[in-house]
Amino acid sequence: MIETFIVRIIFVGLVAFVPINPAQPGAPLSLKVLLPDVRGPVFASDGCRIPPHLPALFVEADSCKHGSYDCKADAELGKAFQGTPCNPSTEDGLVSNVNGPFSLLDQQITFTTPADAARLQFATRKKRAPPLPVNAHDSTSFSWVAGTQAGYTIDRNCLSGRPGICPIAARAIIPNGNISSCHLTEAVADGGTKSVCSYKFAPLFKARLKGLGSQALADAVMVAFTLPRTSNVTLHLSSIKESAESEIVLSPGKRAFVNIWVVNVPGEKEDHFDKCNDHDLGKHFELYYNIAARDAKGKPLPLAKRPIPHATKTCLPYERIQPDPKTAEGCPLLNFVNTKNKVMASADDEARFVSDSCKECKKEEGCYPGNKTACGAQKFPPWPPH
Repeated sequence: MIETFIVRIIFVGLVAFVPINPAQPGAPLSLKVLLPDVRGPVFASDGCRIPPHLPALFVEADSCKHGSYDCKADAELGKAFQGTPCNPSTEDGLVSNVNGPFSLLDQQITFTTPADAARLQFATRKKRAPPLPVNAHDSTSFSWVAGTQAGYTIDRNCLSGRPGICPIAARAIIPNGNISSCHLTEAVADGGTKSVCSYKFAPLFKARLKGLGSQALADAVMVAFTLPRTSNVTLHLSSIKESAESEIVLSPGKRAFVNIWVVNVPGEKEDHFDKCNDHDLGKHFELYYNIAARDAKGKPLPLAKRPIPHATKTCLPYERIQPDPKTAEGCPLLNFVNTKNKVMASADDEARFVSDSCKECKKEEGCYPGNKTACGAQKFPPWPPH
């Protein structure tokens, strides 16, 4: 048996990344990950309703303990995802063993990483590169996470111990690890053909996009690091509003990977009625400016001036450039199998059914990220600015 295993933390949906500059010269950079609060009601600048987003956690390991008890999923939150979560890309011939969802509302999550681990490493690409990746390896660059436009920085209240007025639903702290894009937004044509396209950023009603730079959009980001097999993975949970704390402990067993998914996406039922999301416009991006620093008068950037992604006609077939989830460059993305109409004799039967059905999951059963242009990730400039 291999003496180490890999921890993969996958962020999906409306998620903002903020590199934190060290207070002392030469100290390592860290990363804070913010999940904007979109519980609703929220509307885009054209009046369409943006559905509530669910800040949730899923895990896959040999065993999961929450305190001294076995992990128990949030039943009410689980109803919103409308299916049993599973990993269609399980390695080593092991069956999918996904546990969750667990609510992250008003929580800060800190991940245990090895003390001797390398500093944060961001996957990069060549400068002056084209607006689309040239291959799957190029697709892993963190540069595919769109940056804030118009020079906006993060509201520093969002980074404080008690964020107060900053509208975030949850927060994560990443001290080290290798950070990469691991899935790019795909456009699906009427005939089912999938492609990865580039996007230009401009306010919703700005008709002319000439002269603006363009890029593909990451809708899943992965942080990966290696631990000795004798180690457990500890997730420290603390309230961003109170003093309550708890821990989730994951054991690898014989698994090569321990997978952790942090998501901020609409529930499956709400997602079907999302009129603010299509492959051409990412209206949800307007919400990232809710957590941006305000102007000198304390006012946020007006909705109608907030840049969002507009699709261009520059596209490539997805199979040429999308990272393969079964390789180190890609990441496993959850599916949800609907067991409602199946008669199960036991919990073991249900687990076997989920494992067998996972790879056949259809979109209407709850697969995601579902290539939501509107739920691409966003990155802010490092804080504090130099």
